[in-house]
Amino acid sequence: YDRDKLFRYWSVADYYIHGHSVGGTNPTLIEAISIRKPVVAFKCSFNKIILGSDAHYFRNIEELTSIILNKDLTSIKSKLDLELFSSKYINNSYIDLIKN
Repeated sequence: YDRDKLFRYWSVADYYIHGHSVGGTNPTLIEAISIRKPVVAFKCSFNKIILGSDAHYFRNIEELTSIILNKDLTSIKSKLDLELFSSKYINNSYIDLIKN
């Protein structure tokens, strides 16, 4: 895993395809969102919780192909507040949970 190399690839990409379908909040998805590229994601509850309506979703290769060929991918970008995924926010949330 070479984060700098990954970000160089993403910086020249037109969009990010997120094919993960299990596992909760995927760190790679958060990193991709951080560069503010449109996201095309596998349609599952984990991805929809993070992305909401700020993505195009696919369930199979046919839907993915259709999105890539027929959608204006530049029209949708995540408005996700990345502060919600910072270590400071997460640590403070745990502290608040313990106090209450």
